[in-house]
Amino acid sequence: MTRWTSDLAEELTCEIMLKMAGIHLTRCDDRPETGTEKDVVYGFLDGEQTMQLQLAAGKSFFRRLAANIIGGEPEDEEEVREYAVEFANVLCGRFVSEICRATNTVARFRPTVYGGAPEACEKLEAVHFVSDRQEEITFSWSRDAMAAFLKREMAMKIEVMIVDDSRVVYAEMKKMLADTDFEIVGFCRSGEEALSTYETVKPQVVTMDIVMPGMDGLDAAEELLKKWPDARIVMVSSLAYGDTTGRAKELGTKGFIYKPFDRDTLIAALTEAVKDGE
Repeated sequence: MTRWTSDLAEELTCEIMLKMAGIHLTRCDDRPETGTEKDVVYGFLDGEQTMQLQLAAGKSFFRRLAANIIGGEPEDEEEVREYAVEFANVLCGRFVSEICRATNTVARFRPTVYGGAPEACEKLEAVHFVSDRQEEITFSWSRDAMAAFLKREMAMKIEVMIVDDSRVVYAEMKKMLADTDFEIVGFCRSGEEALSTYETVKPQVVTMDIVMPGMDGLDAAEELLKKWPDARIVMVSSLAYGDTTGRAKELGTKGFIYKPFDRDTLIAALTEAVKDGE
């Protein structure tokens, strides 16, 4: 889940920065920091554990951020800080909302403050970025508190999207997955529908039939993995000859279930797919 958290931080930081300020960021965890002095905007998530969140960047970057949002130069340093806090509130708010949703946690986010972070700060986990002007930006959060939040994820249902043109197969899977750790969050009857639905529901695992009207399951899996490389797909089909299973493996799918299948086979394949993607 550490990877999931850092990927989420990357996605949200880049997306919100581009939308609010038109600034392109690139993740660069392997790039050594130059040691440039940074200002920090920080806030807290209060719940069973208190998590600190920080956005750090140089003064010149925060000035540029404010100018881009305003559409002109900020009047003074107070206005720069105001826009830095506004951006951090949006970013941190989105980040903690996704964490709380994924872990079924109820918590309260305290709005961010511009200034030096508290001295008694526990160890932070961070994602580093450089801007299109090579400015350094870091978004970080309390490592131990995040680990405690994410432990709750184990008790959550694993979301499954079923892609099959047969309602009979859907009904069978629904019955098999009742009272398990899996929850069906989407049902698609074509490859095209799977691509559009996946973007909306973002399930943790997908079952994919092969023979369907329009785009078949192998082509749909290929397109889906091009756009979302971390997608976990389990192929489900009676077409179990070498070319089919071989191509499915080459595409990067996480398993192959042969029709007809039983409950134990389905659950085992879905569980293995989720573990393989962590």
